[in-house]
Amino acid sequence: MREFSGLVDITPTICAALGIEGPQHVPGRDLTENFYGKEGLYPDRSIFSYSIEPKKYGANPLLSVIFGNYKYIHTTTPELYNISNDVYERRNLIDVEPNRVSALRELLLNMVDDFAARVRDGRTEFDSETVRRLESLGYVGAADWAANLDFDPLASDPNDLVDYHDLMQIARAYVWPDNRAEALSAAESMIEMRPDLFNGYVMKGKILIVMDRRDDALPYLERAAELDPEGTRAELLTARPQEPAD
Repeated sequence: MREFSGLVDITPTICAALGIEGPQHVPGRDLTENFYGKEGLYPDRSIFSYSIEPKKYGANPLLSVIFGNYKYIHTTTPELYNISNDVYERRNLIDVEPNRVSALRELLLNMVDDFAARVRDGRTEFDSETVRRLESLGYVGAADWAANLDFDPLASDPNDLVDYHDLMQIARAYVWPDNRAEALSAAESMIEMRPDLFNGYVMKGKILIVMDRRDDALPYLERAAELDPEGTRAELLTARPQEPAD
């Protein structure tokens, strides 16, 4: 299949292949005819995607739209690629095609506004289990979702934090005892790389706690609380010695 597709297409395509009616609120497309060699089914289609993961590191979010053969990425340093002949996105055309950049940026921001309005107005429905899962991932409502897509001109570019993010994944492996030494080293590297971010301090504090080193953990969690007063409160309370009951 040569046409571009997204994860949203999985449900309607599977439902069509099984001969059952899919959910009406899912925005994806049925791609079963592509399996039989048909192309150009949705020539005017645009595919929107986003990631707010960089916001955890004080960076701007990543938004993107695919339209035709082009992919536009909207973040601190925007990018444009012709993905029909540059699949690995190595040649940034942002300065080569300013008119296309302007058009795709406008398309993308309109899609963001439309989706936020759909969620806010209740036109995109979620069952209670979906809401619970979204909340567990940090998505707590339309207003928060929209706020997470706001851009700060002074915020870091997500591309500059790839190494930091990779260290974060290593540090998170502390839940397995055999990985704790490597995880601790990763957390220390995070602090050295970006001492202004709370994440490394939190991770080092958590790792020291599971290593039964609460006294050592406390200064790191206190520093994290200074940098992120709301987000690290639970970890700090866990590390502090409990007052004896009267």
